[in-house]
Amino acid sequence: MLSKKEAYEILGVNNKSLESDIETRYSTLVKRYRAEQDNEKLEQVSLAYNIITGRYVEPVKVDPKMQNVVFGKTRSEWGNIWLYGKVKYFAITLIAIFAIYMIYTIVTNTPADFKIAAVGEFSVPDSNITQAYIKTLFPQFKKVEIATAYLSETGGAAEYGAANAQKAMILMTVSGEDVIIVDRVTFDRYAAMGTFKPIGDLYNAIIAMDEAKSLSLESVKTTISTESGGTGIEDIYGINVSNTQMLNATGIYGRDQIITISIKTEHEALAREFINKLFKDSPRLIPQITWIPSPMPTPTPTLALTPAISSTSK
Repeated sequence: MLSKKEAYEILGVNNKSLESDIETRYSTLVKRYRAEQDNEKLEQVSLAYNIITGRYVEPVKVDPKMQNVVFGKTRSEWGNIWLYGKVKYFAITLIAIFAIYMIYTIVTNTPADFKIAAVGEFSVPDSNITQAYIKTLFPQFKKVEIATAYLSETGGAAEYGAANAQKAMILMTVSGEDVIIVDRVTFDRYAAMGTFKPIGDLYNAIIAMDEAKSLSLESVKTTISTESGGTGIEDIYGINVSNTQMLNATGIYGRDQIITISIKTEHEALAREFINKLFKDSPRLIPQITWIPSPMPTPTPTLALTPAISSTSK
C-alpha cells in the first residue's frame, strides 16, 4: 500500500492542493494512461487518488483454505450462502425436524386397547386408579385411555362453558371412546343425536345376574329419530347406577352415573364385556364406595377419594 506522501507524488499534487485541482489532475492522468494503454500506471493513479480522497478500503486477506472447493463451491462461497440464507435454511431445518417428529409419533404411537370417558359432573383425580382397575378385569390390556369433560350447570369454578362442551362433543362423536359415563343431564342432551349404542339386550342380561339383583338398576331409554340414524322406536341406551354410585370405587366419582356405549366405539364386544364384568364385580365394589354429597364438589387434584382395588374379580 502506498503512503499518502507517495500518493501525492504520483498525482503531482500536495496536501495543500484544492479538491478541484486533485480531481482535475486525476482526470488528466487517467485520460493519458488510457490513451497509452498503460494499465500499470492507471492502477497506480487510481490507488493514489483513492488514498488521498479517503476512498481506499484495505482488501480483506483471503485464507487459502477458504478457496478449497467442497461440493462444487469454495468454502468462501458456502460461507456467503450461509450468511445471507441462514434464516431460510434454519426455518427449513425446523420444518423438517417437525415433520420427522410427527411421522415418528404417528408410526410409534400405540393405539389404546380400551377407551373410557366421563362426561358431566364427574371427577377423576387420578386416572391411574381407573386404569389399574380396568386392567384387573382385562390383564391383557397394554394401554387404557381415560378422558374427562367436566360439565356443570350449577355454577362454580368448572362452570359449564363452550370449551367443556367442545371437548364433550369430541369425546362423544369423534375420538372413538368405547364406554362413556354420563350424568342424566348430559345423557338427555346427547342421546337423541344418536351418540350411544342400544344396549337393551345387555341390560336384560345384567339384571338377570345374581351379582346385580340387589342393585335396583334402572334402564335409561330414549328414541332416536331415523334422521339421526336411529329406528324411531324407544330403546335402552344406558344403565343407571346412580343409586349405588358404584363407579366411585373405580376412581370415577359422580353422584349421577349412567353407563353407555359410544356409537363410535371400535371395540363394541370389549365394551359390552367390560360392563358385564363390572357388574359381576359389584359385590366387591359396593363396600368400597365413597359417597359423593350433594352438590357435587368441583374436581380438584387433592379430592380425598381413594378407592381400594387390590383384589381381582373372578
